[in-house]
Amino acid sequence: MPSASNGYRTADQAAQGAPPGTAARLAKAGFVRGYDASWGAKAALVGSTAYVFRTSAGAREAFKVYRDTTPPGTRRIRFTAVGDASLAYRSTRAPRFTGIVWRNGRVLSIILTGGLADNAIDELVRIQAARVRTAQR
Repeated sequence: MPSASNGYRTADQAAQGAPPGTAARLAKAGFVRGYDASWGAKAALVGSTAYVFRTSAGAREAFKVYRDTTPPGTRRIRFTAVGDASLAYRSTRAPRFTGIVWRNGRVLSIILTGGLADNAIDELVRIQAARVRTAQR
């Protein structure tokens, strides 16, 4: 049976599982609100996140949080750039997952997937990036 969860997030919720001090860094960067949506079935999962900041400078500072800390058990991978700045990482051990983080204007976006082919991940990123661009107009 597929499982799903979604909802708005505070800076504290957005920082769960991150290094100590991350919530304070997000708040200092002008975190306004976040939204997470996830879906999973069998060996596949997709998590989609968008964090809105008061300014694009704030989103730039928040991106540094992700740029400066690669999650344990992962390595950076090459990925077609998206948005104003982006990075990608993949797990080096089970469970296997891929994460894409990018910023566009005052929004920081994250796609986290498991069990998907790279071309499917690319398509998810393109869809979310287009939605963020449209929403900021």
